[in-house]
Amino acid sequence: MDLQICKIYLQQAIQNTMKNHFFRTFGIIVAAAAASFYIEGYSQPLADMHVARFNDNKTPYPVYAGIFATIPRWNNNELRNLGQNFDALYGSYGDIDSLKANIVKQENPTFQFIRYIGNWSVSDRHGSAIRDIELNHSDDIMYYRMANLATTLDNTDTTFIIDDKLGIISASTAADSALASYRQGNTWKTVVCIKIDNEMMRLNSASGNTLTVTRGFRQTKPEKHKTGSAIICPVYSNGLNSGRLGYRHAEAGLWRWQIILNSIIDEYKRTGGGIWIDIIVGNLSVTAMNGQAVPTDRVWNVQQNRPYLPDERTKYAGIGVKMMQDSFKAKFGHYPVIWGNNMMFPTSLTDQRIGLLLQTPEKPRPLDGFAQENAFGSYGTGGNSGKEYYEVKYNEWLKNIQSIMFMGEQKLSARPLSLDGGIDNAKLALEPTTFRHRVQLFAYTSYLMAVKVEPDDRIFTAIGFTPIVGSSNTNCTLLVEPFLQWEIGRPTETRLSGNVLGYKLPGSKIFMRRFENGVVFVNPSDSTTESISLNQLNIKQTLYHPDQNNSIIKTIVLPPKNGMILTYNPQ
Repeated sequence: MDLQICKIYLQQAIQNTMKNHFFRTFGIIVAAAAASFYIEGYSQPLADMHVARFNDNKTPYPVYAGIFATIPRWNNNELRNLGQNFDALYGSYGDIDSLKANIVKQENPTFQFIRYIGNWSVSDRHGSAIRDIELNHSDDIMYYRMANLATTLDNTDTTFIIDDKLGIISASTAADSALASYRQGNTWKTVVCIKIDNEMMRLNSASGNTLTVTRGFRQTKPEKHKTGSAIICPVYSNGLNSGRLGYRHAEAGLWRWQIILNSIIDEYKRTGGGIWIDIIVGNLSVTAMNGQAVPTDRVWNVQQNRPYLPDERTKYAGIGVKMMQDSFKAKFGHYPVIWGNNMMFPTSLTDQRIGLLLQTPEKPRPLDGFAQENAFGSYGTGGNSGKEYYEVKYNEWLKNIQSIMFMGEQKLSARPLSLDGGIDNAKLALEPTTFRHRVQLFAYTSYLMAVKVEPDDRIFTAIGFTPIVGSSNTNCTLLVEPFLQWEIGRPTETRLSGNVLGYKLPGSKIFMRRFENGVVFVNPSDSTTESISLNQLNIKQTLYHPDQNNSIIKTIVLPPKNGMILTYNPQ
C-alpha cells in the first residue's frame, strides 16, 4: 500500500471515527468510554494470535528476554539457549538473520522476534528528516496550545499580544528567507512556526507576551482570528535550548505509521518476527519549546482544532495500527506481530491505553502484546535514567500486581517488564551476580503472585527479563536464572484482582501463594524484614530451598524487596 493510498485510508478512518464515535459533549464521551473501547467477547487475543501455555519449554511460565545496548555473541549455543527458555526476544538484538532465527525456532517453533522501534520523534539524527517534516509533514506531528490570542487579529497584523502562555517562547533563529530549519556548523538555525486556526505563521520575535510573525507562512492564507483563539506550536522531542532539534510524532499522523509499517516488513523478512513500538500512545516525551513537559490538557488535536478528548489519542493510534495490520496482510496473507509500549498498570477496561488490547470499532484486531515497564524496579523512568537501581514502593507494587492479575482475568496480552525497556538493561548486565539474582527473583516471585493459568493451561501474561551478563558485545553472555526453570507447578489458589491482599499473611508484610509443587513468598515492604515459622501456615509437606542447596526449611527470614520459592521436591 503506497503512501497516498495509506493517507486516504487513514483520513477516511478518522472521519468515520469522528462521525460515529465522538460525541458532542465531554460528559457523554466519558460516560460512553467503556462501550467505545470494549466489545463483549473480544477482550482476548484472536485464534491466530500466539498465547503461551504452562510448561511449554524449560521455563514453566512464559518469560521473554529484553536486550538493549549489550548484545551477546549469537553463536549456536546462545541461540539454542534462547529458544529453550524464552518465548520471545525484544529490543535491539543485533544481527540475528533468518539462519540464526531458524536455530532458535528449532527449539521453540512459536518463538517471536520483536525488534524495537522508537520513532515517537524525528530528530537531527535522522539526516534530512527535519526539513522533510517541516515542509511536507507538518500535520503529522504533535502540537500543543502554547498560548491564546489576547486581542482580535486582522489578516494584515504582524504583531499581537497573547495570554495564558506556557513557558518561555523562543523565536526563529534561521535567516529571514529560510522556509525550514538548517544546521550552521554544530548549531541549529531554527524556523519556529505557530498556527492559529488554519493559518501557519513564522515566529520572528517574542518579547514577553508580544509576538511578531510572518503571516500566511508555507502557503497558508492570512485570515482574521478571534480573541481567545488558540495559538499552537509543534511539540519538540527536546527543548530548543537543548542544542538538538526534533519533533514528536502525533498518533493521528500518517507518517509515523507508514515508517513503522516499513520496519515491520523489514523484520518479517529478516527473522519472520514483528516489532515493539515504543510510546505507542501517551504523553511521554511531550516537550514544549522551552523544554518543560506539556500538560495533557494542552496537547492539541490539529484535525479538529481543539484539545484532545480523553480517549481520542488511543483511538487515533488504533486507526494507525489497523492500517499497518491491513497493509501487511494484503502483502503477506496474514497479520503482523505488533507489541506496544507502555500500557502502565490499568485495572479497568475503560482505561485509555487498554483499548489497544481490545477489539474496538477503529481497530478490530488487538495488539499482540502490550508492555508494562518498571513493574518491580528501575534505574529511572521516562528517560530519566540514573545510576542507582531502586525497587518500586509498596503501594506501587500492590497496584502493579493488581493490574497484572486483572490482565490475566480479562485474557489480555500484558507483558510486565521487571525493569524498563531501554538502555538500563546494559546497567543490570554489569551488576554483581548476587544483586542481579535478588532483584530478578523478587520480580519473578512478584509475577507469580499475579499470574493466572487457565484450565486449558493458557497464560496471557508473560514477564520480561534482562538475561544478559557482561560489559560489551564481545564478552557478554545469555544467562538464564535457575529459578525460572524450577518446577513449582500450577497455582492451587487464584484470587481475583480486587482481593490481592488475600495473599497477604495476617500480621505480616509477606505475601504467600501456594502451587502444586511448592510455595512462593514475597516481601514487598519498603523497610521491614519478616520472619515466620512455616508451622504456622498449615503446610504439611517438607519444603526445600533450591537456592540453599535444597536444604529443608522450617522458618523463613525475608528482607524487604526479596522473594523466595520453596519446593516440595529438590530442584
